[in-house]
Amino acid sequence: MFHSVVILCIAAASLACAPKNVTTKTGGKTTRDVDQAEVILVTKANFNPKMNPIYMEAIRSAIDQHAYERGIINNHDLVQEESKDIGGKFGVVLTVIDADCDELKDFASSAKEMSLLVEHTIVNCGGKPTAL
Repeated sequence: MFHSVVILCIAAASLACAPKNVTTKTGGKTTRDVDQAEVILVTKANFNPKMNPIYMEAIRSAIDQHAYERGIINNHDLVQEESKDIGGKFGVVLTVIDADCDELKDFASSAKEMSLLVEHTIVNCGGKPTAL
């Protein structure tokens, strides 16, 4: 079980990241691609209400670790998390505020590749869902 949680932690890093500022400027302010984006992570773990708090904590930890390794500041105020039963599997929906779509997709993709536990990830950004 511990190994599953560790693997889930690594997988969870694909879920979200605080966006970095982009170089496009208008009127002295940086701009973002979208006001809000969504990352949906579906794991291979069965949805289990008793285990969900442990899975969620593992996901938070993995996101923080992956962000740290990539030099990204993970602002928890810009990410809303919600666990979901997605087809009987443990899933997490992350809503990322003030997101850069390319950076978010890159972050999610690189984190997903690190885990064998993630079944699939979908990034909804700018009205365009991307399956990873």
